[in-house]
Amino acid sequence: MIGKFLRAIGIYKPVCDLFYKAFHARTSLEVAGIQKTFFSASPELYRRIVNVGGEREQLSVFLNKLVPGDVVWDVGAFIGMFSIFSSERVGNTGRVITFEPEPGTFKLLQENCKLNNADNITLFNAALYDSTDKGMIFASKENENAIHSLRPGEHL
Repeated sequence: MIGKFLRAIGIYKPVCDLFYKAFHARTSLEVAGIQKTFFSASPELYRRIVNVGGEREQLSVFLNKLVPGDVVWDVGAFIGMFSIFSSERVGNTGRVITFEPEPGTFKLLQENCKLNNADNITLFNAALYDSTDKGMIFASKENENAIHSLRPGEHL
């Protein structure tokens, strides 16, 4: 009822975002026996975190294969879920190298690394490709910060 009214007057998203910033600013998540916390200041981001982007099983299997001292590359790191959990598993003798091209998402990645004291992660605000060139990255949806393409309108 309230949501319908807020949509009708065009303020649903800003009100939702304020609510999540106030009450869901941080979301704890446990995978493979490791507990981490992530900033979740929007309904979309909160859902992605609690659902582990639909990759809970993959992340759990991956983490259980890591040992202290391993080096992990996270290409398209998003907000750092794989990176931060991996950071814990590889420990101080290991390293996590992340690449996240989208500037706003990269900022969240940096903040999440600080929040979780993940000092063994090296962050790059860049995309990887098979040649050295400059290009444009397009989001698959407006305000999307996780699914990108090198071609406009291409959905992965």
